[in-house]
Amino acid sequence: MSSPLAPLLRLARRGRQGFLEAFKSVPQHSVDSPISFTQFDFEEYSDTMSRYYNEFPKVKQAILSIAGQVVADGIFLVPAKRYNKDAERWENYSESVEGWLQCEKINKKIQIKRFLNDVSKRMVKYGTCFTEKTFDPFFDIRLMPNQKYMKPRWSTAGNRLNGWDLGKKWGQPIATFNTSQIAMFPWDVDENTPYGTSLMVGLGTDLDSLKTIKRNTNAYVERQAYASNLMQVGDAEFHPGPDDIDAITSKVKNRQPGEDLVTGYPINHKSIGPGQVESNLVPEFMDQVSREIDDGLMMPPISLQVQATEASITKVLENTRANLIIPIQEIIKSVMENEVYWPYLEDLGYSRRVVPDLMFEAPEAGKNEIAAYYVQLVQNEIVTPAQAAEALNENYDEEYWKQREEKEQQSQQQKPIDDKMGDNIKKVKPQPEA
Repeated sequence: MSSPLAPLLRLARRGRQGFLEAFKSVPQHSVDSPISFTQFDFEEYSDTMSRYYNEFPKVKQAILSIAGQVVADGIFLVPAKRYNKDAERWENYSESVEGWLQCEKINKKIQIKRFLNDVSKRMVKYGTCFTEKTFDPFFDIRLMPNQKYMKPRWSTAGNRLNGWDLGKKWGQPIATFNTSQIAMFPWDVDENTPYGTSLMVGLGTDLDSLKTIKRNTNAYVERQAYASNLMQVGDAEFHPGPDDIDAITSKVKNRQPGEDLVTGYPINHKSIGPGQVESNLVPEFMDQVSREIDDGLMMPPISLQVQATEASITKVLENTRANLIIPIQEIIKSVMENEVYWPYLEDLGYSRRVVPDLMFEAPEAGKNEIAAYYVQLVQNEIVTPAQAAEALNENYDEEYWKQREEKEQQSQQQKPIDDKMGDNIKKVKPQPEA
């Protein structure tokens, strides 16, 4: 069965309506179906993922590192371009620049880098990040508070998503949203639910086992860390009763440090020394479970990054970037362009063509070096300015260069006249003063 959210990644070609169309192919399931949407409790699921995140430093470190890497290089917008048939090249145009400026305002307003960092964290942590869009009195977008209470609202036939409900009170949703009011960022979408999948799914057994082993090991170590006293009250001739045992036990437990005990009972004392773990099975098992968790989180822990060689850790991080960071960036790019920028610009009266491209890299990454290289090529007359502009994906201002060439030609024509006038001035000898 194909994923009901798979078409989400093709929204750039299908348009905003594609978000609704994505659910048309979802087959109808009855409530009793083993893969029924209604059987999935997103609230309980979110609480479990939050517990893992808060209880295991390894999990928190991985999720924060992933979210940080998604936005680490930088985020910027590139104005949309259209193809100029006469010039045979792609060019910016005034309307696309206007659309770009409008979207830049939104980015600045929501603090885009911080916003997408939080979006990435929720995507990895819960599998889904819900954001709410508002258009009145002005456009805005924010992370959905208490998103664990979000539940899908299906059509009567059960095969089309009509919207989302937030929680319930007295049998009624606290708030309802249509699909145009929600921008959902799903990661690793599941074919049986309208939600994404947390990166921690599948690690529950390992995480719970690791917690149990640590708790039991700590209790064992605590019991074995200090010597215990075994005291015999009585002997072959005197058999104390329960009250006698309780009296001696109370005195021993309540005595002050260094205080001597005096009793008429015959007492025999023996010290039981601390024990030790007789097998390496526990630490070996914990190490194995820990490695399985690292593999599942796809992000090497800080301790491994410190200990590993540069070559090995680079290879691991490259794999993480290729299989985790870049796919997350592509999902965010698709949703932002089609579910955020497009509705915003459409509300302002712009067309779909002016939606800018969202890029995850530094705006000037490598461009300074490349530009300097082409400057040298132009100066050495290896390439023309027009060819350099095309290679740098920049517009070539032909009129400017024509005017510059004309000035240079005039300068060259004027130079012989200036040189001749200079020679004539030198030949005229100054007259001595009378």
